[in-house]
Amino acid sequence: MKKVRLEIDFIEIKRKRRKWNLYMIIATDDPSGDSKTMITTVPGEAIKLRKMDGNRVDFESEGHGQTNGLIVLEQKMPSSHSLRVRIWLVQSRKNTRKAGEVLEELGSNMKKKDMEVVFMEAAKALGSVNPWIEISRNLIMMSGMVGTFLRNSDDRHLGFFNLDEHFTEEEIELGELDRFGKITSVGEAGWTWVIEDSTVSKKYLAEGKMQ
Repeated sequence: MKKVRLEIDFIEIKRKRRKWNLYMIIATDDPSGDSKTMITTVPGEAIKLRKMDGNRVDFESEGHGQTNGLIVLEQKMPSSHSLRVRIWLVQSRKNTRKAGEVLEELGSNMKKKDMEVVFMEAAKALGSVNPWIEISRNLIMMSGMVGTFLRNSDDRHLGFFNLDEHFTEEEIELGELDRFGKITSVGEAGWTWVIEDSTVSKKYLAEGKMQ
């Protein structure tokens, strides 16, 4: 049995703003196959990015062997060999912004829409020390709902990138896939898919640090 891990390698903002307080909202399918959506935020606290850094952050993971980036999720490889992952990059208007605050606001917003929202320990499903919330809607519908939440939030939605992936047999055997893509309207991101045997230790962290 194989498992797959997603790591964010870098984020680069192609604007002249001198400073940023950034975090990411991440949505993916429930690995249980129950047509639910899982959502979290990373990292644990807002990324502080300055013009002197070239408006770029490179992530270095901690505590998990040969990882290279900020660990977003880790799970068993689906039988379809496909994963859907969507990420929204957000500018926090607060100097300090913790993941838990954002998830509480998201959960409250979803409850108002009579949706089932369940806070759960991510380690039980999607490999991260951050909490996830489980939404009884599919990922496509969730994309619109996150957009609505951000429009109503004090924080500013900067851009979006789609990390959906279908792995070929050759890519699964290769074991590590580097990907790059544009963050709509604002910049670029790089990420890595790591595919390993499921016997590898499950001890890992979602928190990253800037190099």
